[in-house]
Amino acid sequence: MLFDTHCHLDAGNSPAGADEVLGRARSAGVGYFTVIGVGSREPARGAVELAKQRADVFATVGVHPHDA
Repeated sequence: MLFDTHCHLDAGNSPAGADEVLGRARSAGVGYFTVIGVGSREPARGAVELAKQRADVFATVGVHPHDA
């Protein structure tokens, strides 16, 4: 089983939505995900909320080097 260590599932990066993206990834053998919340507070909050709702999703929040 694979672990995706860096994915962006906010609407700006995944217009199809997290459910659709995670479903395709699971079909390909990915079982766990680290969602990155960067850029502004909204993607950060979304990453944390998604991780709270799903046992297979973890969240990190930070400042991207381009924005630092």
